[in-house]
Amino acid sequence: MKKNLLQSVKSFMFIAIFCFASSSKGQMNFSLTPNSSTICAGNASNPVTNVISCALTSTVPGASYYTFTITSGISIFNISWTGTASTLGSTCNISTWCSAPGIYTITGIAYASNSSSVVISSVTNTILAVAGPTISVAGPSTVCPNSINTYTASGASTYTWFGSTGSGSYSINGGAVASMTAGALASFSVRGTGSNGCSNANIFSPSLGSTTVTISNNTVCAGSTATLSASGALSYNWSNGSSAASIVVSPTATTVYTLISTNPGCTMTSTHVIAVTGVPILSVLSATTICSGTSLNIIASGANTYTWLPGNIMGNAIVVSPNAATCYTVIGSNGGNCNATAISCVSVIPSPTVNLVSSGSVCAGSSITFTASGANTYTWSTIINNGSTLSVIPSISGIYSVAAQSTLNNCIRIATIAAVVSPSCAMVWPGDANRDGMVSNLDVLELGLAASSTGAARSTTSNAWAGQYANAWSGTVSTGWNKAHADCNGDGVVNSNDNTAITTNFALTHSFKSNSTSANPDISIVPQQNLAYEAIWNKADIILGDPSNTITQLYGVAFDINYDQSKIQTDSVKIIYAASFLNANNQNIDFSKAIFANGKLYC
Repeated sequence: MKKNLLQSVKSFMFIAIFCFASSSKGQMNFSLTPNSSTICAGNASNPVTNVISCALTSTVPGASYYTFTITSGISIFNISWTGTASTLGSTCNISTWCSAPGIYTITGIAYASNSSSVVISSVTNTILAVAGPTISVAGPSTVCPNSINTYTASGASTYTWFGSTGSGSYSINGGAVASMTAGALASFSVRGTGSNGCSNANIFSPSLGSTTVTISNNTVCAGSTATLSASGALSYNWSNGSSAASIVVSPTATTVYTLISTNPGCTMTSTHVIAVTGVPILSVLSATTICSGTSLNIIASGANTYTWLPGNIMGNAIVVSPNAATCYTVIGSNGGNCNATAISCVSVIPSPTVNLVSSGSVCAGSSITFTASGANTYTWSTIINNGSTLSVIPSISGIYSVAAQSTLNNCIRIATIAAVVSPSCAMVWPGDANRDGMVSNLDVLELGLAASSTGAARSTTSNAWAGQYANAWSGTVSTGWNKAHADCNGDGVVNSNDNTAITTNFALTHSFKSNSTSANPDISIVPQQNLAYEAIWNKADIILGDPSNTITQLYGVAFDINYDQSKIQTDSVKIIYAASFLNANNQNIDFSKAIFANGKLYC
């Protein structure tokens, strides 16, 4: 009967197509390919996707947009044209969802454009939606995990089986009978295709006849009890002879318990281990006394896990800093309630109370004194100093610390204090122009390097040998300290008047140390002629710096000359200064001997 109905519909469609093809000019007509005039139907929850092919057999003058609608039960979700939709013979694919069998009307509509709402022409055609086969599956409804089970399908011509074992999926193309493997999870389906070309599926999930066993304690102390509880089966058989779902055991050594559980069509065997352990023997390593303000480690051993009280701290070691005598308890466990406890008590010895004071903020290069009190001995962070006071000359602000110890209990307290160095001032010693801690000929050189520099004058212009406060200048001297040191007399300018302070305090020293490791400029003796002549004066420039670079050349006055007595007589040198602040009136200053040992100069 179904076959006759299908043939009748096909005949009807053939006649309709034939009629459309012979219709008058100006009427839109389309055809459906014969194989697409019958489609497969699904249901409301599982509609079937079909593609219906069409072709324009006549077009409408003035129409440039063609589309299709279909009666309820089939929904169109896409129409794709090959070629231009307004051209005679253009074809299209109409993608649909069909949710019920039946005869459906498809309408072709011609518009002037895709934005027009006026229908120029329309025509209808019909399609038949037929249902797929009803698939039945016969096989066990309860299966064992990882077992192979046979299922038989009926109701279709060909079948494709699908399976999910919980770890992967697979498919089998074949007949009505298939052997499926059930895993930890079991879900199977079969899709059957009927003689009409439509298919349908049957999804089934057999129950897994598995047994779940829970154990109250996997590890117990020797002689303690553990409970093994099973569920999910109809009957149980334990290796200790019990047929109950739950058993209580008291193993004296690690024991394996076997369970045979039975469900319809499924018998499973599983094993379960109860480990037996002993009570831990705890030992604790720790000092018994501690100085206040310090910390110590307490270390436990002999168990698998540790819990410390107070604090509920986990781990085999803790760091404590008690302010008063305290006892610490550790609970060591090997599992299965096999626990032991140990106690470590620590008494607290008072550390000395240290007070630190300083002489206040200082200028860069001047000294600051720290004074500590409250203990018996002191060790400072900068130098080994067992005294209660420390004097330092900081170049920058910093932190100093002292370890103070009391002879009463040998406890040590660390205290810190800050040295604040002001960059806005300097402590100048008149004559120490380069601030290296002493007055020497190098300070005369520094006057040459800093000649004509200016800055803030000191409140006093004394040349007395003592540290004198000065406001900081811009720039540094050759040793890296503030340029205010080159103003030896404190009048606010570096010139020949500062040489008086050098002369007055020559060779005097103070406790300043240089903060620079840079070398002094090179000293070069550059002859004014290529040859030196015997028994006459020969001239040579003495230059500080690179003699090949006139930009960086510095002419100075402080240097030592060593003689090779085999070549040059020691009293045969005459030094004349070029024009500079030392001879502002262009009166050269000569250094020479009036009477020579042999009346001649040798070179």
